[in-house]
Amino acid sequence: MTEREHHPFGPSKWNAWAQCAAFDGKDEVGPAAERGTVQHAALECLLTGTPFTGALDDDELEGIAWAEQCIRATYDAEKRIAARFYHLEPKLESELRVEYHEWDELLYFGTADAVIGNQIYDYKSGRDHGYEPQMYGYAAALCQMRYYDHVMVHLLYGATKHATIKRIDKEVAYAYVEEMIAKRAGKRVPKPCDYCAWCQHAATCPALTERALTVNASGADWQLDNYAAFDIADPNEMAKALMLAHALKAWCASIEDAAHEMAVIRGEAIPGYKVTSRAGARSITDALAAMQFSGLEPHEFIAACSVKIGALEKLLGKKECAEKLAPVITRGENTMSLTKEK
Repeated sequence: MTEREHHPFGPSKWNAWAQCAAFDGKDEVGPAAERGTVQHAALECLLTGTPFTGALDDDELEGIAWAEQCIRATYDAEKRIAARFYHLEPKLESELRVEYHEWDELLYFGTADAVIGNQIYDYKSGRDHGYEPQMYGYAAALCQMRYYDHVMVHLLYGATKHATIKRIDKEVAYAYVEEMIAKRAGKRVPKPCDYCAWCQHAATCPALTERALTVNASGADWQLDNYAAFDIADPNEMAKALMLAHALKAWCASIEDAAHEMAVIRGEAIPGYKVTSRAGARSITDALAAMQFSGLEPHEFIAACSVKIGALEKLLGKKECAEKLAPVITRGENTMSLTKEK
């Protein structure tokens, strides 16, 4: 498996910079990002025929397998076309480093999950957050390296098994690179955005702090007629309230993290608060031994137990588990949630 390099100006950061030029990611890697790294490694192994030694659950493996099928489908089609017209074997390149230069200077590089001719494939383990800025960076680099006048970008979302395909012309990609250079080279005015929770400046960000201090100020975009949540009757007012809540959420989370570090890690006292310890959750390490020690009848002991369906699915396989245990599996009522429209 290839260890990915990261360039300070790499396109993977452009999605955040497109919303806030002052964004700088945190040094620590979150659990979601770690899972994404493992999934990318699994996809690379599938494409290169290398054994994969990591651990993924069934849903993740299904998403990876689906992504590989998408890439293989294009590769097979390209082979058929090449055999008929060009007599040249197309090349499937995995984890390809794409570079963009200004004259003789390397401006940035990035890593494309897969490349077949002028087709770029990028796998995403999470939801669609709008990855076009990153794809413009990859497209510009590949056009420059291979002298293409356009590329086709395929975004593959493993969790939902859907793909988006976009043609990016060379001139458009180059113009976007210049725009991103200007954005980072100019005055980086911070702006609350979807990436605040992952920014290392969240705790000290003046934009977030200002929002926190001016909830009741006169800014038209944030001013609400009523700040009592259940007294808001106008859907338009509720939309503004949700935007405000999302903008403040990252600042609130960063304050709690900073306070935890100050009090728990560094041992500094915070007036009005104290550090407390909570006992860890208890668990049974050996169910059979516990049943024997309890003296209960098996049916009595089992009535006090719960079964982790996810653990059984890993042992039996998702499909087989569903078929064998169908008579005893129940599902709770569906839950409804509110999500922001793209």
